[in-house]
Amino acid sequence: LKSHKIIMSHNVDNLLENEIKKIINLYSHKNFDEALILSDKIIIKNKRIPFLWNLNGLINLSLNKWEEAIFAFKKAIDCDSNFVEAFNNLGVAYSHLGKDSKALENYTKAIELKKDYANAHNNLASHHDDLGQYSNAVMHYTNALKFNPKHPHAQNNLIRLMNFFY
Repeated sequence: LKSHKIIMSHNVDNLLENEIKKIINLYSHKNFDEALILSDKIIIKNKRIPFLWNLNGLINLSLNKWEEAIFAFKKAIDCDSNFVEAFNNLGVAYSHLGKDSKALENYTKAIELKKDYANAHNNLASHHDDLGQYSNAVMHYTNALKFNPKHPHAQNNLIRLMNFFY
């Protein structure tokens, strides 16, 4: 299972912050179409806020709009070349399109930027698992659990892998 996360780590003004909170609320209640409309509207006026692009990408992921998600995550990275979550999420989008090398490249970049990023380790492991590269999968599931011992996807995926392939 691929995981992604919303992290608002970039400074925004109060008015914009309220709009972003509306989008996050819509997103968390699975009102993806409404969230996307509001997100697109806000991005028109705020094209240099990487968090907004990342959020837009997550909404597109939820709507299975892979190419739009990729575009948004790349825009987030253009705004902030160290935006770890955007690299991880970009990997998720590429994974859905079956673009394995690009998915692996982006998960790896996220880990290079933040060695202890458990979600990227889990996603990289899951991708290796899907490709039948089980020793790499075990290594990255283990790393995900080292950095987040309660990571539910990594726990379940590692147990499944150990039960069926070892």
